[in-house]
Amino acid sequence: MVITTAVSASVSINAVTEWIPKVIDVLKPFKPEIKKMSINYKSRDAEMSLALNIPEGFRRKFRNIEIPRYQNFEINYMMDESFDEVNLNNIISIDPRKINIKCSNLPASEKYLLNLKGVVPQIALDKIVYVQPSINKDRTEKAERYWLSSMIRDVETLEELWDGLNVDDVTAGVNIGIDRSISTKLPENIKEGLDALNNYAIAGKTGDRNEVLKAWRLRQTKGSKVKLKEMFELFKTLTETKFFSGFVDVESPYNLGKIENKEILNTLPDDMYVEALTKLTLKQPTAEGYMSFRKKEYEKCVEKKFQDIS
Repeated sequence: MVITTAVSASVSINAVTEWIPKVIDVLKPFKPEIKKMSINYKSRDAEMSLALNIPEGFRRKFRNIEIPRYQNFEINYMMDESFDEVNLNNIISIDPRKINIKCSNLPASEKYLLNLKGVVPQIALDKIVYVQPSINKDRTEKAERYWLSSMIRDVETLEELWDGLNVDDVTAGVNIGIDRSISTKLPENIKEGLDALNNYAIAGKTGDRNEVLKAWRLRQTKGSKVKLKEMFELFKTLTETKFFSGFVDVESPYNLGKIENKEILNTLPDDMYVEALTKLTLKQPTAEGYMSFRKKEYEKCVEKKFQDIS
């Protein structure tokens, strides 16, 4: 069972880090042994786990625990030391400002695991993790290399809040230009044909009858040589994830993530968007490495595929 604590449209930048110490302070009598936070950078989904010591004497003394409520977070589940899930219907009650845990109704056990989950606001996540915009650091005839750098900010402060913090799927996105890699390998007859088709499309938008007629005539002579279906199928192949990923490498601790063709401009594919994913923790709060695009190999393959259809 999930007990929702609250939902709010506006959240202050420090809301998460202000709320967690309040919860920990409330639970101090129960000697929380684990303070672990896990956040997925892409989805912003988060979980916090606390191991609590609540022996029978404490359950009699502290009949109720009142936990402050927080926007977008909820109690996910509670388990006893036998890993049996506690029925929250008998334990939890909520009001607008707090969650009440009825200790007297807890099953016989000395240790419990309390798990909370929710969504970390983007402005709060940006205060926890910094991802440096990827820049082209090294370009040669054979390859392009992009420097990747991600880090958890202010580790010392966060260590005071949590014993463990994991941020998964920290994402660095890179735009790799492929328009020149394709256009420079086009056979001349195909290039002229595509230019004619593109000029005809542009002329049609101007509304100038003479320009449209001129472009149409050029399209009939040059554009007719282009096998449009085969050409656009080839462009699709050249930008498919499975194909393009064969020319991209990332250094550890990064792994390749999503790869997609962002848009097509002037008939030809323009940019490929490539994600590099990593995991950050308080023990390993930084991640650095290169993403490499083997441009020369890609262009050779492009040239070969054009030859096959020309």
